[in-house]
Amino acid sequence: MTFKGKYHSEETKKKLSEDRKKENNPNWKGGRYKHSGGYWSVLKPDHPRAHNNRYVLEHTLIAEKMLGRYLKPEEIVHHINFDGLDNREENLYVFESKSKHQKVKKSLFKLVPYLLEKGFIKFDKEKGEYYS
Repeated sequence: MTFKGKYHSEETKKKLSEDRKKENNPNWKGGRYKHSGGYWSVLKPDHPRAHNNRYVLEHTLIAEKMLGRYLKPEEIVHHINFDGLDNREENLYVFESKSKHQKVKKSLFKLVPYLLEKGFIKFDKEKGEYYS
């Protein structure tokens, strides 16, 4: 609804403001949504790692709770089973740097040909994913 050139009374402004509150919005899901990158995001507008939309990746919050502190800017949270939606504490590991995280990921990708050759895993071309 647009009101080009119209001015709103204070009463109308207050009503519009109330209607915009997250809890009154029919799309409100409790402050958690699936991020386009395949991760859960949680509404935490005052968090140091909050993005422009005021959301923080849930695995970051869980890792910080595990450590008892905020993550350092260079630290990376890794999902051990590679499922970005699985934020159980036992599935998360904090790498001290992006380079250490990349090194581990590269070493895992070197294992894939061996695992394929030995029949431990297969690749589903229809789904585009590996399975055991």
